[in-house]
Amino acid sequence: MNAFEIVRREEPEPPASNTVTGRQAITDYKKRVALATSAIRFSCTQAVAICIRDETDPATMWTILLKKFDATSSFIGRNAIATQFHSARPEEGERMSLYISRLQTYRAELQGSSQEISEENLLGHIYSTCPPKFKTIITVLKRTPEMTIEALEAGLKEAEEEFKAEEMAAVVDSKSATGLYAQGRGGRGGYRGRGGRGGRGGRGGRGG
Repeated sequence: MNAFEIVRREEPEPPASNTVTGRQAITDYKKRVALATSAIRFSCTQAVAICIRDETDPATMWTILLKKFDATSSFIGRNAIATQFHSARPEEGERMSLYISRLQTYRAELQGSSQEISEENLLGHIYSTCPPKFKTIITVLKRTPEMTIEALEAGLKEAEEEFKAEEMAAVVDSKSATGLYAQGRGGRGGYRGRGGRGGRGGRGGRGG
């Protein structure tokens, strides 16, 4: 159909012309306008179509539908996004940078609206929803003057790297301890095999 540029007002109507090429361009344009209008109408349910029943311009129809039903353009849609933001929590195993990015997406979608999320509110939400293992670093970061999202993200990333290093060190120590324990048990077993039990048995035989 090739009419989306018309719907978005990116393709203007061709100027009036008496040439064959000019008249063909106008005819083609009007045909695509009609197709776009029909496509929008037939894609709407009956309840939605009422909103555009008196319109014949596809660009106007599209704008009306966007204002009424686009998530960030409707009050209900914005409230839904705000609810998603306030109920958001880090998922199991999710890096904090990804979690913060998810929150910033909600914030960007609400920018300029009555439900706009300030940087202070974003910081507060991150502080209150971080997993318990971040409690110490969060306490330190909250005391930092003029804290920014970028600085908070950097601090949490550094803490994550420290946690990971500690976990790896604990795994190495655990494997080392297991190896030493196994060696110790093997050594004691060998000593008993060579030791006095066998020798005493032999002495008992000589005594008989």
